[in-house]
Amino acid sequence: MVNQLASGLVKRGCRVTVLTGQPNYPGGKIFPGYRSYASDRECWEGVEIVRIPLIPRFADSFIGISANYLSFVFSALLVAPLLLRQRQFDLVFMYAPSPVIQAIPAIVWAKLKGLPRVLWLQDLWPDALSATGYVRPGLITRAISHLVKWLYESSSLVLLQSEAFKLVVEGRIRKPVPMAVLPNFADPALFRPPPGWVPSEIETAIAQSFSIVFAGNLGKAQSLDTILQAARLLSTQQPIKFFLVGTGSEAKHITEKIVRLSLTNVYLTGEIPETRIGGIYAAASALLITLGAGESLSQTVPSKYQGYLAAGKPILVAADGEVARLVELHDVGLRCKAEDASGLAQIVLTLANSPLSRIEEMSAKGKSVFEANYSENFAVEQLLSHFRNILNRQD
Repeated sequence: MVNQLASGLVKRGCRVTVLTGQPNYPGGKIFPGYRSYASDRECWEGVEIVRIPLIPRFADSFIGISANYLSFVFSALLVAPLLLRQRQFDLVFMYAPSPVIQAIPAIVWAKLKGLPRVLWLQDLWPDALSATGYVRPGLITRAISHLVKWLYESSSLVLLQSEAFKLVVEGRIRKPVPMAVLPNFADPALFRPPPGWVPSEIETAIAQSFSIVFAGNLGKAQSLDTILQAARLLSTQQPIKFFLVGTGSEAKHITEKIVRLSLTNVYLTGEIPETRIGGIYAAASALLITLGAGESLSQTVPSKYQGYLAAGKPILVAADGEVARLVELHDVGLRCKAEDASGLAQIVLTLANSPLSRIEEMSAKGKSVFEANYSENFAVEQLLSHFRNILNRQD
């Protein structure tokens, strides 16, 4: 998504420089042609990309991921000022997925330069960290809470990916900080089959049954066990199958559990090229979002939601809070509570037994909601408007 955002800004006359690390996600190894401990510059669609050294993720372990994230922070604090010393900027924009601590170098550098700072918040921390199960509330989370409060209060504007974030952020800051909601967006071309689409073997398999597709990160926060338990309850419903598309820290656990439970209606595809996602969505009967229970996760709208809407398929949600509210509000699918396997099985059956006209109605509404609220053009124009307002206040 951030790629489309950067190129969209360039198309509208902005000069954009992106500071990032060496590419290594999701496999955990530095991509061919790049070096872990090097600094590089490249250009992509008019966007200048400055890459700094970092430690690759290697295995999806807590230690490996932590080393990866922290190495970026320290590298950016030490190396980025040297690499950007001859550049002139009007504003610093921080796209802040987990962990939000990656915004620290940008805040420090921008404050030293006296530049406005816009933080686009994707997750609430330390809540998101606790939700993964890797870290329990304690000294570490309290320290991160103080750090996050500093990040919020050091920003000229905090953009929130969901309305539910607003009260939480307001409750954690001591001084007023301008805030606005900017939902995530998606490029519809990525989630619809291209012209002349020929189904692959996986896509053909998906199309041969009433198929529920979950796509994206296979992590702890996604409550994937809920999917497996629902599949177990539906094991006698032969036409219904679940496809988990992607990879992540829970992939090995899920693979082992599928074998242990003798589930013949759940399939892991592994990592799929981005160019095939549109075909997979088109082959699916419905698209699935699951999240674990908990306040922080209930306030999040996963970025896959926008892609699902763009694909024009009914959306099934096993989650609490904001994303469930949106699905129900716009009538684009069915919902049940987080971690409710029997509830998930029930809404799958309800959809499977629904008349085609009802399924087509939800699909059409999904596309309409996407175009009105989550298109790339809408998001870029909104962001530019925020930038102009901040720069005008500086004058």
